[in-house]
Amino acid sequence: MQGPRGEDCPFQLGDSVIVGNRRRLRGTIRYVGPVGFAGGDWVGMELDQPEGRTDGELQGIRYFHCPPQCGLFIQADYLRPET
Repeated sequence: MQGPRGEDCPFQLGDSVIVGNRRRLRGTIRYVGPVGFAGGDWVGMELDQPEGRTDGELQGIRYFHCPPQCGLFIQADYLRPET
């Protein structure tokens, strides 16, 4: 998937992923694109368990919807597909 600026992102909305080597942090991609808090494209994911810091809203901007503490914003380099 290409981000809004044409960068390649290896993930699609709805993909199941794992954060790095921490197998307990699993979730589903809900957003890919620019954010107001940092440069470049970021991935917003809904975690399977409430181990995040958001519900998909950050600094007053709604990027996606998920239950409280189940949202996480992370760069794609730190994710890998769940197999």
